[in-house]
Amino acid sequence: MKFNKKIKDLEKPLIIKKYKSGNNCLILFSDGSGSCFYPSGRLALSIVLVSAGMHLISAFSDDPLPTQIASFDPFGNGSCNFPNGKIRLILSPFGGLGKTLINKKVN
Repeated sequence: MKFNKKIKDLEKPLIIKKYKSGNNCLILFSDGSGSCFYPSGRLALSIVLVSAGMHLISAFSDDPLPTQIASFDPFGNGSCNFPNGKIRLILSPFGGLGKTLINKKVN
């Protein structure tokens, strides 16, 4: 196996997918970051590079004033929210807490 490949040969291409309407559906950059959009054109998913190979992913509602409905980090932590923004689920690398457990812990 040859290890003298050029960096350019290893890079992933920019990916752009569009809906039939012409609106963007998906934009992915070579580092894995990017965005996914609803047919309405609003942001559905944001993928942000934290460090090499590690991404923060956030999901949003398809509303005129979008609400963050989920977020996941590269370390196994995350949360899911109801459409009104209240927490539905909290995740960690060791497990998760649902709505009823969260309410009991707070009260």
